[in-house]
Amino acid sequence: MLRVPKKNAIMLSLSYQSLGDFTGLPDVRKAIARGDRGLLVFDLPAFKKEASIENLPHGVKLQKNDIPTSSPPSLSAVVAMMEILHQYSQTIFKNISHAVELPWEKYLGEMHEFMASGKDELRTIPPREPLPNEWSTLTIVMNSSKP
Repeated sequence: MLRVPKKNAIMLSLSYQSLGDFTGLPDVRKAIARGDRGLLVFDLPAFKKEASIENLPHGVKLQKNDIPTSSPPSLSAVVAMMEILHQYSQTIFKNISHAVELPWEKYLGEMHEFMASGKDELRTIPPREPLPNEWSTLTIVMNSSKP
């Protein structure tokens, strides 16, 4: 079980590339051993034009399983963002599961393709609203003022 660090503890910062090529894995292991509450990942790959944070409507709460097979244009930005975040989550989850020595192939096999069944959820919330405290395998928080 991971211990919860002090509230004002600084999160480990890693480049997305260091997660992609696993050079950041030793640091992820140390962060998990310390009980860090999260990781700050910078230098994320650029979003596609249609998948920008600014294009997301406020108050969105959509699970992947609820997306119609032929998405209406009003959902295109949301679906594009969900696909990109899915790619990010795979890279991050691979590092975390290697760090704690989970049999990640099993879990990754279940979430390998974006259109595979799953409960991935995209939710937009106002900046000052607290993040919902719900069980999740991975939560990605993005700040629209600093994407």
